[in-house]
Amino acid sequence: MAEERKKPRDNDVVEKYRDMIAERRYLGAKLAEMEMDLEEHRLVTETLKGVDSSRKCYRMVGGILCQLTVKDVLPILASNAEQLVKFIEDVTDDVKGKDKEIKAYRQQFSGDLKEQDHSAGEITDGPRHRAGGVLVGKS
Repeated sequence: MAEERKKPRDNDVVEKYRDMIAERRYLGAKLAEMEMDLEEHRLVTETLKGVDSSRKCYRMVGGILCQLTVKDVLPILASNAEQLVKFIEDVTDDVKGKDKEIKAYRQQFSGDLKEQDHSAGEITDGPRHRAGGVLVGKS
């Protein structure tokens, strides 16, 4: 009887699994969002490199449009892009870690989760699918 108490209830196992899947989806969406932001920064930077550095340009800061010059904005864009790259690396590591955690959990409770792989839309060990514009491959 003591062993039965230690074993989590089926509902608890499924609920934790669904929470893990939801967190993984959230991380994937965040990663896609940051990658789009980085691409926007790169496009704007490339566009402004061909413009006179004393020319006026505008930058949105906290909902307020600020007038600056191109030479003032380019370093800001470069700094933001560097920070985005670091965040993307961190979130990518988080995604990989969550994928490993989900896989281990699924193996540990395979009997309790047989139907959940399909109903929860879990990422399986087969070919990876696109989630929020991000292609996630095997490690």
